[in-house]
Amino acid sequence: MEINKKISIQRRWALAWFREWIRTESLDSIFIQDKKDDYHYYFKGVTRQLEIWIRWNDITVAAIHRKGCWDMLRCIDLYATKNKKGYYCYACDEKPVRYYSSLRELYIQHNCNELLHWTREIIIPGNILYLMALPDHGATWAKVTTEDKLTDDRDCIFRAIPLFDKGR
Repeated sequence: MEINKKISIQRRWALAWFREWIRTESLDSIFIQDKKDDYHYYFKGVTRQLEIWIRWNDITVAAIHRKGCWDMLRCIDLYATKNKKGYYCYACDEKPVRYYSSLRELYIQHNCNELLHWTREIIIPGNILYLMALPDHGATWAKVTTEDKLTDDRDCIFRAIPLFDKGR
């Protein structure tokens, strides 16, 4: 019988690995750290209403309005587990299971590289951050897209925010 041990990642490890990943992959032209909060990052040259949160086992991209979370656009959750074959995410459906030799390697491959993949698909010129809401604000959500791709949601636009600063 194979023993699978669930592992919690300490927040300081996640932050250290994220910083190292940015440095080693030369991604400082894409990501910038908040000056007041070590665990918050932004996309360089992009509206500050998109925040990246480095937490224990996840990386979250959140749409922010008036200093509050309007919606979580992307949440990359890692359920780190270890057995004799190595480290893996037990929530991933990938078959065969992909094992890593270290928790750090798993975090970078699973969380950091997935964030970069999402960034390259979504944070592009032409896309706009749409804050959406029901008329009574009983529900709020956000989308990063173009207006022609909103289809049924067009009536729920609360605010449209260009992703990129005007100088870009």
